[in-house]
Amino acid sequence: MDQPFLVSDDDGTGRAVYINPHTGQRLTTEEVRNWGRPRSNPPPASTWQTRANTAAPFMGLSLTMGVFGLSLLALGCLLMVCCGMLGFVGIGATALTPQALPNQAAPVLVPEPVHIREWYEGETLRDKGALEWQVAGEADKLATCADFVASIHRNGGFTPSIQVSIRTKEDLRPFAVELVNCINAATAREADETVNTRMYANQTVKDIAILCMLTMGWQKD
Repeated sequence: MDQPFLVSDDDGTGRAVYINPHTGQRLTTEEVRNWGRPRSNPPPASTWQTRANTAAPFMGLSLTMGVFGLSLLALGCLLMVCCGMLGFVGIGATALTPQALPNQAAPVLVPEPVHIREWYEGETLRDKGALEWQVAGEADKLATCADFVASIHRNGGFTPSIQVSIRTKEDLRPFAVELVNCINAATAREADETVNTRMYANQTVKDIAILCMLTMGWQKD
């Protein structure tokens, strides 16, 4: 192997100067140190072309996988944003519900109006018999007698003094109460059930009421 020429110091530095035997140029210290070491030669062009052709499919696959990975990453980010928006909307909706508002008064429920039956309503004994009158309630009896008094008054059947004294429904009440007492007395229950049934089986409430009003002098002659 060729060795570099060693020449004397020609520049006054006192250091050895080496010359490349092939080019005649001065060698640097690094070049002198590496002189004689094998140098790697660059692969021929055909080798680079072969490597490039071999790596091309893998580069395409890597590029495709990279694009696919970026697409998945973008889709994941989009889903996270959508879920976050839905969560925000859900929290906002919950915060705006009446239950979540601490200072909002509870709704007031207004009950349906309940009709309270008046004392003269709900009669059922007008066409019943005396036996049914005996077991009826006092409210039913009073409403039935109020109906009797009102009917006679509408037809002008009372004496003039009674006729003019009744102007409102409340004016009927004293007469209805007195008529109830009269019918109760006329249908007083017998201790013996058989005797009681035989005595009142054919009597009607209407007939007894008319008889009571005649007896008390309410009706005109």
